[in-house]
Amino acid sequence: MVVAGYYEQLEFIKEKYPDKIALTARECANVLGVDIKTVYTMMRRVKDPLPSKRIGVKKVIVPIPLFAHWLSIRR
Repeated sequence: MVVAGYYEQLEFIKEKYPDKIALTARECANVLGVDIKTVYTMMRRVKDPLPSKRIGVKKVIVPIPLFAHWLSIRR
């Protein structure tokens, strides 16, 4: 994971997933270098949760711009 500002984070994610506007939990885990269970834990945190949107009953997505912003403020 690269620690930098918003635009650097956005570019880093777009290089890995160029045709996407949102990522799955597994793709977020890949970007962060953590296990998928850790990503779900980050989504459920009360303070500073990983931004996510529930799609249906089981599917959760993370919009790339929100993910890049979340990464840029976590120093």
